[in-house]
Amino acid sequence: MEYRPGISIQGRPFFYGALQWSEDDQIALCLRNAVHIIAPAFVDLRSEEESHVHIGLKELRKGNPNAPSESTVEDKPVQPSVLIDESYRCARWSPTGLSNLNGCILAVVTTQHQVTLYSSPGPGEYFTTCLDMTPLVKEHVLGTKDEFTTTEELDRFQTLHCAWSRRIVPDALAEKPALIALSNKAGEITLWSYHHIPGSQFCTSFVPHQSFVNLLEWSQWRTNGTTYTAYLFSACVDGTVAVSSVEVDIAGDNDGGTAIQSVIVSVCKTWFTSDPANVSILSTWDDLKSGGRAIKVALCKNARVEIASLILDEDNDITEHWSQYYLEYSTMGLSGAKWSPDGSQLQLYTYDCQAIVLDIDNHAKSAVNEEKTAQTNQRILNKVNQQWVLEQAKMDRETVATSHPVVPKILSVDYSITGLYSVILFTIRPELDSNYYGTNNMDVCFTAFVLHGERQDDKIVKRICDTMEAYQKDPDFLLTLPIQALLHESFQYVVDEDADTAMLQLLETLDRLMSQDKSSSGTLARKVYCDERATAARIVLRAQIDLKEYELPEESMHKLVVLSRKAKSFLQQQFAANTLKHISDLPDERLKKFNDDVMVTLLLCDRILASAEPIDFALEQVRMLSQRLCSLSEAFQGELDKAVILLNNEELQEPLPGREKCPSCEQLLTIDSGQLAVCPSFHIWGCCSLTNRAFASDRLRVCMLCGEKSLAPGSHPPDSLTEFILLECDKCILCGSTVYVP
Repeated sequence: MEYRPGISIQGRPFFYGALQWSEDDQIALCLRNAVHIIAPAFVDLRSEEESHVHIGLKELRKGNPNAPSESTVEDKPVQPSVLIDESYRCARWSPTGLSNLNGCILAVVTTQHQVTLYSSPGPGEYFTTCLDMTPLVKEHVLGTKDEFTTTEELDRFQTLHCAWSRRIVPDALAEKPALIALSNKAGEITLWSYHHIPGSQFCTSFVPHQSFVNLLEWSQWRTNGTTYTAYLFSACVDGTVAVSSVEVDIAGDNDGGTAIQSVIVSVCKTWFTSDPANVSILSTWDDLKSGGRAIKVALCKNARVEIASLILDEDNDITEHWSQYYLEYSTMGLSGAKWSPDGSQLQLYTYDCQAIVLDIDNHAKSAVNEEKTAQTNQRILNKVNQQWVLEQAKMDRETVATSHPVVPKILSVDYSITGLYSVILFTIRPELDSNYYGTNNMDVCFTAFVLHGERQDDKIVKRICDTMEAYQKDPDFLLTLPIQALLHESFQYVVDEDADTAMLQLLETLDRLMSQDKSSSGTLARKVYCDERATAARIVLRAQIDLKEYELPEESMHKLVVLSRKAKSFLQQQFAANTLKHISDLPDERLKKFNDDVMVTLLLCDRILASAEPIDFALEQVRMLSQRLCSLSEAFQGELDKAVILLNNEELQEPLPGREKCPSCEQLLTIDSGQLAVCPSFHIWGCCSLTNRAFASDRLRVCMLCGEKSLAPGSHPPDSLTEFILLECDKCILCGSTVYVP
């Protein structure tokens, strides 16, 4: 995607940090007049398809007629927000898993201090309002009162910035809430919890500053039993910067929910009390999630970059080291700063289109990495030149001949999760001359992608393969990490129209991981979704889905098709085998009440027996369960015989019989290789991807990513095997994505 020209968008950002890359691999661009959402897509250079999906927000909250009135405050000071038209101030993504579709939520703050949460109601749809937090903020400030009466109340109500914490993960299968911090003009920060179902609830508030709080940044969570601790960094317009510890105690319930019992905040440190220079950029890195104790901070004050290394001791006291780096070629300060994933490097981007890469040690000492600085600057310059050539091609000959020299300006920058790519927002402005009349809020700016590294680099390819293996060994990878962004960016790098070495190396790594002889334990859901081999298989299927519009080299394409077929067969058999193992572990009293569950069990056995390449461990489950259930139905004796034949590497001589009756004519249905059930009267039915039962109802669940369909829970007896399977497996068993009822 780095070869594509920039995306042309009309408008200018109001505030710093206009770009943010989400864990769902979507980019939010907050401009004065609109909030744009851009999702990179896999399209090769020869395709005429767009290389991105560009959507936005629906039902915009600007000019909200229900906004609280501020006219009741006497002697209200005149502030800039009163004199300008309402515009968008900032937009910040939540971690993934919080929306109704288990995706990210976008929090948007306007210059009239409206706070609104947006999410997508369906795959590929425009974002709509899921919660207006403005009345909640007003209720927190005023209590039972209806109107503002003092400027203090007004300052506490007027939200300036917001930031989401990472998710709190008590258990991979439990609900994972997060906190959102809102800052205001009184120097106060309020913390609100956000759960998937109840929405947002007030937790606590504290006052680390004396004036407008413009910037917020969270660290990751440290875990100590049921207590989670994170650090919230805040910057004020008076130049001060503070770090506060946020300690959260949680408790679980029998329904898989997570309750936040208490939130305790204490201000740990305050810096720059005698330095009134405004902080324009605030960026942090930490290793708290992995058990470390280091936090690194970078902030910009005019042309000076302050860099800190903070070390937490056993009592959570902070040891700090500071250093400064002065920008040599820019007086406008930074437009972006990002830490590398390992915290060893800091990438700085100036407003004057210059990049500086600093190597940072554990004591905050910095040194310019000349090689990477030169490479990054060259890539940015190439991108800007490419865009300027395209813009000139749109002009007529006279305009080109009389146009003035131009200079690029970077307005905002953000990095992808893996650090392989960055997205930059830049504009191309004419140099100052007699005809120059300033900028306009509706001027055109460009959003473009930059790759940090060379294509087919052996070190980067090996790092990606090693990372995939680390993902595969993490049993909770599918349920706790931002899988969409992590995999999408890795695939974006390894695919190449002209060379397939990197792609083949990645596929061979996944094939090896998928062939390992390991299994998971625990509940049925944990066996299905936390199995190491299944994780590797799901990565393969996601690669096939992501690359469906990409024309790979022939060898890579063949390898991917073969491996995807193997992965799908494995996942279907792995799910059926684990379900049969669950049935085999049931007590005899439960098996005596099997009744209609016999049919579902036979359908799951048939799924394994009908596979083109049955897996031995799945056939063994069929054999053992059939031996135990022969007394319930004679059909299990036939399943036992077929399993023994296949275990002896022989072929079945007879087709599998029908199990379920046709909803129309009540003749037995047979299931073909395309997962369709057909009766002798040629009634054709789709089949549930979980139970293999025919779709006799239009109430189905659909996978957001691959489109697989399954029955929705609630239409079967509560104690039936079908209902148990549908409730236990609430994600797609193939790609692992969220399923929803259209």
